[in-house]
Amino acid sequence: MKTNRGKSSSKRNKKEGTNIAMFVAPLLILLLIGWGVYELFIKQPTSCGEEPISLFEPIKPAKSDDIKATIYFDNSASMKGYADANQNAYLDVLSDLRGFYPNTNAIIGGKNIPGSELIDRIILHQIDYSKESLLYHDIAMIASQAQKDIKNSKNKVLPINFYLTDGIMSGSDAQIRKTPEYNKIHAQDLQNQIREVLVDKDLIGVSVYQFTSQFVGEYWAYDNSHSSLNCMRYFYVMAIGSRPALSNFKYKIDSINANRSQTYSKFTPIAQWHAIDNQIISSNLLVGPSGAVNFNGSEYTYKPKVINNQGGFVSFNLDVIVLRNYYIENMDTLACRSIVEIDGRQIKDINVIWDKKAHAFTFRIPITKLAKMNTVCLTIPRLKHKWIDNSSVPDDKYMFRMPDLRTFLFDKFMQGIQSGMSGASAPIIYKREIKLKQE
Repeated sequence: MKTNRGKSSSKRNKKEGTNIAMFVAPLLILLLIGWGVYELFIKQPTSCGEEPISLFEPIKPAKSDDIKATIYFDNSASMKGYADANQNAYLDVLSDLRGFYPNTNAIIGGKNIPGSELIDRIILHQIDYSKESLLYHDIAMIASQAQKDIKNSKNKVLPINFYLTDGIMSGSDAQIRKTPEYNKIHAQDLQNQIREVLVDKDLIGVSVYQFTSQFVGEYWAYDNSHSSLNCMRYFYVMAIGSRPALSNFKYKIDSINANRSQTYSKFTPIAQWHAIDNQIISSNLLVGPSGAVNFNGSEYTYKPKVINNQGGFVSFNLDVIVLRNYYIENMDTLACRSIVEIDGRQIKDINVIWDKKAHAFTFRIPITKLAKMNTVCLTIPRLKHKWIDNSSVPDDKYMFRMPDLRTFLFDKFMQGIQSGMSGASAPIIYKREIKLKQE
C-alpha cells in the first residue's frame, strides 16, 4: 500500500509540475516580449550619439600673481552702523580681503588710497558717508572699469574689484521726498537698473558673498525714515571682474571653508552666488525609435512610425554637462518645472525628465500632437536660491520695532544681477526652439 501511495503521489507531483510549467512558460515569454518592446520602442534613449553640450563652460582660475585687486566701499549713511559696532565681523572681513592679493588698493568716494590704510580710516571716522545711495550707479562704475581694464590689459593683469555693501537698492533723495513710497512702487525699475548696467559687460563675471555683523547706529528705511538700531545685520561682498580672477578667488574661499579648523581667516561667507562660467546656449536633438531624423541646417525632418497601433512619438534628448554647480541646485526640480510648448502653446501633459545616467533632459511628444510643421520649444526656468528669498524683506520700516537680519528688496537686487549676467530679462536658464517637419 505504501508503494502504491508513493507512485500515486509521484504522478500527482509530476502532473502539478507540468501544470506550473505550462503556466509559467507563457508568463516568462510575455515578460520577455514586454521587456523587448520597452527597450526597443518605449524606453527613451540615453545618449544622442553626438557631442554633448554644456550649459556652462568652466573657467580656468588665473594665477594670484596675475591679479590686481581693488576694494570699493559703499559709503551710504547706513553703512556707518557696521563700522561703529563693537563685535565687528565687518572689519574682520574687510581686513582679510586686503590680504588675498598683493598691492590691493581701495577707492572710497572716488579717492584712491592704499588698502593698508583702509581699516584705520574707517575706525578713525575718516570716511565721508553720504545720505543718498544709488547702488546701481556704484555697480555701473565698478563693472565698466573692470570691462575697460580687461580690454586694455597689456601685461595680462586681470582685475578683480570687491564692493562692500548692504545690498539695499534705492531711488534718489529727490524721488523719495516727492514720493515716500517710491522704492516700493518702483521696485521693478530698481531691479531693471541693476540689470542694465551689467547686461552688456560680456567680459566680466560677478560673485556675491553674504556675511553677518553687528550693526550699531542709524538705519534708514525705504522711505528715508530712520532710527537707531543695535542688532545683527546682513552685509555683502560683491566681486566684479575678470572671470579667471573670480574663479581664483572662489577657489581660495572654498579652500578656507573646507579647512575652517586650520585657518584663521574670517572671510567665511554664510551664503554665496556666482556668475563666473561661460554660458553655452546649444543642444543636441535626438528623435527616438518612432522615426528617423534629418537636419538640413534650419529644421529637423522625421518620418512617423506607428507602434502596435498605439501611435508613435518624437523623442528629444538634451545633453547637459554641468561641471561646476554654480547655478543649478536640483536637476530633478528643474526638469519638473520645465515647460514644453508646441507652436507657442504650452502642453502640460508632457513630462520632462532628468536622466541621471545620460546626464540629459528628456521628453517625448506623441505624433498625434504634431502637425506637418511645428515649432517645439523647451524652456528651463532658473531656480531661486532659498537663501536669497530668505534674506529679503519687502518693507523695512518694521525694523525699528523688530530688528532683524534681512535686506530690503534683496531678491529684486539679485534678480537684477542674474538677468544682467545671463543677458535675459526672464528668469530662465535655457530656452531652445526646434523646427520640426513631418515627411
